[in-house]
Amino acid sequence: MSVGTILSGEDAVNLWLQGSEAWNEWVGENPVGDVDFSDVDFSIYLNEDEPVAFDDLDFPKGEILFEYSSFSSGNVLKFDRCRFKENELKFNHIKFSDNLVHFVNVEFNQTKIWCHDTTFSDNSFDIIHSNLRDVSLIFTRTSFENSDFLFLGNKLDYFYFYASKTDFDGKFDVNAEVGSSTYFDFKGCRFSRNVSFDELNSSENLYKLSFRSCTFERYLALPKNEMKFIPDLIDTKISNQFSVHNIKCHLSVKKKKIFKIFSVLYASEEEDSARLRRLKEIAEDNKDHTQALRFMAMEMRAKRWHPELMSNAASLMDLAFDKLSSYGRSIKKPIILWLAQLIIFFGVFLSLSEKLDWRSFASIDLNVENAAEYSLANTFSFFSQSKSTRDQVETVLFGGDPNIWVSLLSYTQTGLSLLFLFLLGLALRNHFRLR
Repeated sequence: MSVGTILSGEDAVNLWLQGSEAWNEWVGENPVGDVDFSDVDFSIYLNEDEPVAFDDLDFPKGEILFEYSSFSSGNVLKFDRCRFKENELKFNHIKFSDNLVHFVNVEFNQTKIWCHDTTFSDNSFDIIHSNLRDVSLIFTRTSFENSDFLFLGNKLDYFYFYASKTDFDGKFDVNAEVGSSTYFDFKGCRFSRNVSFDELNSSENLYKLSFRSCTFERYLALPKNEMKFIPDLIDTKISNQFSVHNIKCHLSVKKKKIFKIFSVLYASEEEDSARLRRLKEIAEDNKDHTQALRFMAMEMRAKRWHPELMSNAASLMDLAFDKLSSYGRSIKKPIILWLAQLIIFFGVFLSLSEKLDWRSFASIDLNVENAAEYSLANTFSFFSQSKSTRDQVETVLFGGDPNIWVSLLSYTQTGLSLLFLFLLGLALRNHFRLR
């Protein structure tokens, strides 16, 4: 509760009935205070179907209470062109029956809007073409019975939406221009009709979109643009087919020291691995193999350098697998690495040749040819012909008895070649796998 004037009961209703001019004059004289319409039956003061209009009103800084208020069926509760600043607007413990709750062209600043144990029946809760800066919109244990939630054409900055154990038995449509630090957090909610977030503009400024333990009985559409975070669909139940093919999301990462030697990037959200696992499961259910592989790769990256999820030694191996082949998804990387080792070892064996005479073109030509054959023979050592070719070339290059360093280099090249060919085969398998 604010420290200031308290306007409540009949006094609040009488001032409201005098209109916006008298109301705003009073607010100018009392800029800090609470306005309490709790337990007011507005049907006493209005004709049937006459709107309960709070249009063009300023509100003092403080609580604006409508708890346990009642309205006639068909009344529209309107807050058009109002201005809220540093308010807590509470619609707790109300049953709206065929009552449209309507906010249009409203300025919300540093305001919390609460709906707890509230029922919307055969109506709609609308916030349209409004500016919301540093605003929290909170629904807990609320029920939308055949009622829509429409959040259209709004501008958001530092906006937080939270809904817990709320049933949305109506259309849920969000269309807004996202400014800075916007969060949508749903927990244990049920959606009976279509849920749409695909018209969120500038969704790169969206910081959270969570549907933990929610149930969707119809269509769910996530933002079309890239998200800087991983959407949370853990423990969700989705009755209709939900495609994750066009979801574009990224891990949020930070730096830390490993082995007190070098810095690495790690996922700043430990739960991202579980979120990505759920997205992978949905992709697999939809037979979307490409997205399933992508989410699997991101899941492994999210686990990396979190000791409780993956040890540092395992993280190093995981990092190598990622860099060498993008977890078996890249065809280009193994080919480039295979060609690189072929050229590098060719140059090394040429420089180690005991028969090379840089002053003789014939000697250079012969040794270049033999070094190339030797490098190729090491690369394809699993062919029986490669062994005989390598033995013949060794005689020319190293006098038939190569030293220990040449032997170690040969084994190293063979091992690397087999590794890169295996990664290439894995990538080809994943690329052409039946979907």
